[in-house]
This record gives sequence, structure tokens and C-alpha cells, in this order.
Amino acid sequence: MTQEKCPYNNAQTEKKEEERKRMGQRIDELMRENGLTQTELSRRTGIGQGHVSRIISGQYDVRLSILSTIAKALHCRIDFVKE
Repeated sequence: MTQEKCPYNNAQTEKKEEERKRMGQRIDELMRENGLTQTELSRRTGIGQGHVSRIISGQYDVRLSILSTIAKALHCRIDFVKE
């Protein structure tokens, strides 16, 4: 069975995409709450503005170290909280 036809792989991919989008939406919400633009978040974190844009739109899988840097700039911390 090829990777494209395997329902399990497709479900995993979709779940990862959903999580990336959810994380990006939350970062966007926190940016608005803090009155930050993508450019300002980029300046505060040292992460390129294009990279910030891709993170917010859910197009990029973010490493924990990058999330931590973003969280710090947004006056937050990364926790594992029950859904």
C-alpha cells in the first residue's frame, strides 16, 4: 500500500495540519491581545517575518525552541494542558 492510499497516514497528516493551524491561530490571538504585528513579533524573537507568517498560517512545523521563543515574546509559557 502506498503512503498516499493509506488512510492511517492521511489521518495523521490531517491531524498534524489541524494542530499547526490551531497553534497558529492561538499565536495570532495572543499577538492581537499584546498589540503586536508579525513584524514586531519577528523583531522581538529574531525569527524572520516570513517564517512568523508561515507559523501563524499553519504551514510550518515548529520546533519547541521556536515556540518557546514566541511564547516568551507574548508573555506566555508552554504548558501541556488537558484539552
